Amino acid sequence: MSGPRNRPVSLGSRQQADAEFLRILSLPTGEAYRLCLGAPWQVSKAINVGAACEFRWAGDLPVTQDSAYRGRVSGAFNDSSFSFFGLNLTWKFWLPRAVNAAQ
Repeated sequence: MSGPRNRPVSLGSRQQADAEFLRILSLPTGEAYRLCLGAPWQVSKAINVGAACEFRWAGDLPVTQDSAYRGRVSGAFNDSSFSFFGLNLTWKFWLPRAVNAAQ
């Protein structure tokens, strides 16, 4: 799911109209609140480093799924949350002449 950039808080709306009965056990989805934080750091003219983290709170996700061999499975994922962390590194091997001449 891609969203607007530089927005530290967002709300993702439901992807299904009747989410409780269309939600499956392997991927329960619904509304989610996201709190994000990220920071770039320019180490040198050729190297940039960045870090980001996101906390996603999805709340209570009731699930009902029918299966031919298990029958009906019904329950809920209570107080669901996820945490994501990321690091990135950009290393420019080629720099324009103006930058090289300034060194």
